[in-house]
Amino acid sequence: MFETISRLGALLFRFICSSWDLGILKQYSNLVHKSKTHQVTIELMGGLGNQLFALMAGTYAAYKLQVKLRPYLRKPGPTESVHKSSVRSLLSDVPVVTSLSKVERVWLALRFVARDFARRMRVPTRWISRITKLYVSPVVGYDKSLLAAKPGDFITGYFQTHRYMDELKMINRMPKLALTSESQWLQDHLQKLEATNPIIIHVRRGDYLLEKNDFIGALGVNYYLDALRLVDRDLEHQIKNRPIWIFSDEPSLVRQEFAGISEFESAQYIETPDEADPAESLFLMSAASSIVISNSTFSWWSAALSQGATVVAPSKWFKKSEDPDSLIPSTWLRAESSWLEKPPSVS
Repeated sequence: MFETISRLGALLFRFICSSWDLGILKQYSNLVHKSKTHQVTIELMGGLGNQLFALMAGTYAAYKLQVKLRPYLRKPGPTESVHKSSVRSLLSDVPVVTSLSKVERVWLALRFVARDFARRMRVPTRWISRITKLYVSPVVGYDKSLLAAKPGDFITGYFQTHRYMDELKMINRMPKLALTSESQWLQDHLQKLEATNPIIIHVRRGDYLLEKNDFIGALGVNYYLDALRLVDRDLEHQIKNRPIWIFSDEPSLVRQEFAGISEFESAQYIETPDEADPAESLFLMSAASSIVISNSTFSWWSAALSQGATVVAPSKWFKKSEDPDSLIPSTWLRAESSWLEKPPSVS
C-alpha cells in the first residue's frame, strides 16, 4: 500500500511540474525517484570514531540491500562538539557528501517533522519508517533491526558495535581505511614505535568532563593501573622493559592526575602537532602491540584497526547509562572501570 501511495505521489508531482513548470517540485520529484531504489544515505556525525561506526553500519546495510552507499558527513550542531578530523582523512576511494542541496534539506526536514508527528500519534514504528523513508536506530550499539531499512532510506544512528565490521571482513566488503596523507611527525613516531615497542594508553578528557556528559564518565587512574596489571600478566611480567606512551586530548590535565604514580613516572606524552591530522594519532596507536583504551570510540578504533594487539578495555563503557550491545570484542581483556570524580584544575 505504501509503495503504491509513494509511486502515485511521485507521478502527481511530475504532472504538476510539467503543467506549471514549478522547478522546486521537479527537483523534489526527481529526488524521490532517484533515491527510491539506487542508494541508501548514512549520516556520519560526531567525532571520527562515531563516524566510522556509522560507516560500517551503512556499508553493511547497502550490501544487504544491494544498493549504493551514500555517506553524508553532517556538520555539528550549535550544541555539539567540533572535531578536527573526519572520515574524509581515511577514505580516498569513497565519495563523502558534505552538504545537501536546498531541496534535499527541506525534504529531509519535512520527513523528520512527519516522523515526530507520527510518533506522537502512536503510529507503529515500521509504518513511520515506510512513510518517511527514515531509519533512526533506537539503540546505541548493535541494531538487530537495521535491515528493516529500505532502498532510498536516510539512515541515522550511532551503531557502536564490532559486529558490522566483523561481518564486512568476513564477506570482504570492509571499506579501505588509510590516511590520505602522512606528516613527518607520524613517520618519525612510527619509526620510534617500531624500535621501542611501547605500551599505548589513551586517556579521554575534554568534553567528557562537562556536566552534561557525566552519564558517559571519565575513567580514573585506578582503571589504568588495573589495565597495566593485565598487560603485565599478558607479557609474562616483562612490562618494566617496555616504555609507556600516553595519548590524550588533555595531556596537561592527565600529567597532573598521574603525577607521583610510579607506573607513569617515565611515561611519554604523545601530542599531535597542529599541522598533523588527529587521525594520524589513531593510526599511530593502532600500530602498537599493547593498547589500553579509554571509553572513547576514537581509541576503540585504534584497537580495532590494530594487527593482533593485546587490547584492554573498560568493564563498563558508560558511567550512568546502559552500555552499547556487542561493543567490546570477546578477545579483548577487560579492566574494572573506575571513574574520575573531580579532575584537577590546570594552572
